[in-house]
Amino acid sequence: MIRHMKKAVYIAVAIAAAAVIIIFTTTKSSHSPASHYSGTVGDIRVFVSLTAPGKKISGEYFYAGEKALAEKESLSLKRSGENRYRLNIRLHGKRLKGSFTGAIGPDTVNGILTLTEKAAEALKVPPESRYPVFLIRETPLTVPPPDHRYERPVFDSVIKSEGIRFATAPGYYTEYAIDKTEKINYAKIITKDIFELLIKEDLDLYLDFYRPWSDTLSKRPVILMLHGGAFLAGDRKTPTILRLSDYLCRLGYTVASADYRLGFNPLVRESMERCSYRAVQDARAALRYLVRYAPDFGIDTSAIFIAGTSAGSITALYTAYLEDHENFPSVAGKGIFYWSDMGCLDCSGNELESKYRIRGVINMWGAMHDTAIMDAREKIPLISFHGTGDNIVPYGYDYPFRNINSLLTRLLMRKLYGSGPLHDHACRSGIPNRLFTFEGYDHEPQISEGGFNHNLDTLFARCRDFLYSNLAPDMTIEGPARLHPNDPLPVYILPFIPGCKFFWEATGGQVLSEGLYKNQTAILWTRTGRNRIKVTAITPAGRRLETEMVVEMGKGRKTLY
Repeated sequence: MIRHMKKAVYIAVAIAAAAVIIIFTTTKSSHSPASHYSGTVGDIRVFVSLTAPGKKISGEYFYAGEKALAEKESLSLKRSGENRYRLNIRLHGKRLKGSFTGAIGPDTVNGILTLTEKAAEALKVPPESRYPVFLIRETPLTVPPPDHRYERPVFDSVIKSEGIRFATAPGYYTEYAIDKTEKINYAKIITKDIFELLIKEDLDLYLDFYRPWSDTLSKRPVILMLHGGAFLAGDRKTPTILRLSDYLCRLGYTVASADYRLGFNPLVRESMERCSYRAVQDARAALRYLVRYAPDFGIDTSAIFIAGTSAGSITALYTAYLEDHENFPSVAGKGIFYWSDMGCLDCSGNELESKYRIRGVINMWGAMHDTAIMDAREKIPLISFHGTGDNIVPYGYDYPFRNINSLLTRLLMRKLYGSGPLHDHACRSGIPNRLFTFEGYDHEPQISEGGFNHNLDTLFARCRDFLYSNLAPDMTIEGPARLHPNDPLPVYILPFIPGCKFFWEATGGQVLSEGLYKNQTAILWTRTGRNRIKVTAITPAGRRLETEMVVEMGKGRKTLY
């Protein structure tokens, strides 16, 4: 106890001396009645508040010790010569004296604190003890103002890089362009060119990459976008994909719209399974490519999302949730068609071994053949959009392509779980998810006669909110919310985000962290009663997060500055 008392006393003396020096030097130019400084005396962190009315210099100080609540002490000083000052401080009811010698600039103080023989004796330290002093004037914390990135369109235009090859794989074809914003005639497509499926060749797969114009960030979230078309039609330039990609880039995201292999024999159930599996392999190859070249694309690899419409959404769902041990039986090949084994999910397209984690899935009128593939342990957030009158991909549990011939689809295809049952399963499994239904609307609910309808605005707004809410982890502050003055110095912690800047503020306390990249800090409370912590965090991708916490300090002490 005596040892701690000694340490506290010399800290207080040092602080007082340094503080007085600063005050004296600022008496001629100070624009405010009080200035605050922080620094060290010896190896102790100190905080000083100084006023300089005329020739008399006075102030208050406290230091970071082992207790939750700091004790306020007073000080005064007088100049005694060139770079020399006499000081008086009060500590635990005692008056102590000393001197300070050193250089004082407008923003810093450097020098040596020496105690008088009587003060040293009172503190039980050697009479010739000398303590280095370094103080710096505190400046108000400047938190960058909100730029509303990801909350609303903040960029005027988009840069598009087209035809970037990311993979090569055997297949039938990769494009069947749909040039107009209109309903797709799937019956016509299914009956066309079935014999072409008998011959496979190696296909190059391409993606188009969208990014905001004039964006200064070096890392931004990315959304892999996959077009629809029943695994028989469509390409990466379909109108809905173009509109979504443009809108998301104006919010601040990057978007990659990718090819995947198309074509299957609609007369054979297993052929469609294998086709959808090829699409998943292609999507995963695109993700590996984007991660491998993330610095070139300006991608934040901790914020990867996947989205799709119709067949592209089926692909997106399987890409996120399907694991190798859950593969379709037909993937292994064999059977009467002597199909080859298609290999693992990451065994096609390219030989890149980049690792990634999908942060969220945007399902636009998609489905899965088995809800159990969405494992509770995966916890990948999901948002779904679907028309209740969809006759192509069922909203509930039913056969696809009911608009063609219900008997034929029952014979040739398996039932699918649409967005309705996917939502129910996700809720039961604890997977964060939202479902937005378009009552009575058919497939592609964003399209009506004549082009896009008001449902497209709903897609924009809900996708925006979903992505924004999943760009960062929960920002709850962990630490003691109720304290007694004699409790240990408390520490407060936030989830760690690599490269994130944290701006800590404490109303009624002093933040002790140093640097913007600290996700935890000790806080020395300087007053009793109701205090508050506020943190603003800005991720490397520019996502702004704010959180607060109320801290109650027990009564019985005077309020500090």
